[in-house]
Amino acid sequence: MFMIFRGKTSLSPSDAASVSHRSRPGLLKKIPAWGLLFLFGLLLGTFMFFPTQIFWERGFREADQRVPEMRMSRESLLDSGWTGVRMQGVKISHADSTYVLPVVRARLGLSPLIRIEVDTGPEMVLGVKRGREVFLKGEADLAQMIPDRDVEGLIRADVLAVFDSWGQPPAMGRAELESSSPLALSRDLRLDGFFLEAALREEQLEILQLEFKEPAELECTGSVALDWSSPLESTYRVQGNISLGGGSTPFEQQGRIKDLLPTD
Repeated sequence: MFMIFRGKTSLSPSDAASVSHRSRPGLLKKIPAWGLLFLFGLLLGTFMFFPTQIFWERGFREADQRVPEMRMSRESLLDSGWTGVRMQGVKISHADSTYVLPVVRARLGLSPLIRIEVDTGPEMVLGVKRGREVFLKGEADLAQMIPDRDVEGLIRADVLAVFDSWGQPPAMGRAELESSSPLALSRDLRLDGFFLEAALREEQLEILQLEFKEPAELECTGSVALDWSSPLESTYRVQGNISLGGGSTPFEQQGRIKDLLPTD
């Protein structure tokens, strides 16, 4: 009930107790103030002092298990926190090739959601954005990344892929690849002035521009019918002009991607 004292309104002891009881709903009304402070301190201490390398080690193992056709390993975990990790000597094995990423830094955030920086001398960045967008941008040293092959040179990449659902090939995308130095793809094959621009829609890759200047000057366009289950079995068709010895000759060629790759 309400009682009036000197023109002011106040609550009776029974009403005040009722209001106090209602202001602490649920479980909180059973925990004293010092208990809430203790619980908050426990959670804060767990967050601050939890060994985050366990969190990243588990994530690394799960990523390895999700792609059974590839195997991943690392030499050491240099440092880690709740939003980032830095690793050294990451190796990715696929088929008969091993790719080496000397230093890898991974960060979690809002935009992009995941950012992975690969340092091979120059830096390449892989990121995942909202809307299932994956981008790859930067430069890489092929000799550092593929040490068990006779390849060398710097390649610059600007790639965007959009997925309808994770676990499936990209539905659309675009790519630009350009050599920053002469590319050695085998003991006998070197390309200078390499540039590729392409656009992807479902299983069709449109080659908008492909050119290089050595060992012959070539400019062409074309398309690739992608076989996502076996990429090297994808078929291509290109047409353009090739210049060798001062003369230019139109050409057209088709075949499988694996037939273009150098053999040991």
